[in-house]
Amino acid sequence: MSIGQRNDICVDVEVAVALEVGLTRLERAEQLGGMADALTYNRELWRVIGFLADGPELVRHREELRHQSLAVAQGQSSDFIALNRRFAGIFAAQSAAYGVMSVMLNAWRQHRRTHAKAEFSQWLLERLDAHICRAQAA
Repeated sequence: MSIGQRNDICVDVEVAVALEVGLTRLERAEQLGGMADALTYNRELWRVIGFLADGPELVRHREELRHQSLAVAQGQSSDFIALNRRFAGIFAAQSAAYGVMSVMLNAWRQHRRTHAKAEFSQWLLERLDAHICRAQAA
């Protein structure tokens, strides 16, 4: 089955990449500052993950992701480094991950051609949010 036919796997892998981006932002903020921005990104990411977990877009660990996103929203969970590391590893381990990442990075390159100042992390959040909008419209 091609990647285009397995949109659910695409979303899982895009979430894994977004979690890695969130993890990198936190680690960089610990060294260089900017922790408030890194935390804001991760809270927003987990809000989006919660919406994705409520629908059919995510394939793996939907219930656990829903639970974790609720805990983040309620301020009961803020160890984003541990959360992101755990779930990014689970999703990235899928056999289709490399093909999906290639498709996603091609889309990013195309976006950058017309949006030279675009930031990858924000583009990725918007891309995940678009999955929610499409699911709600269906």
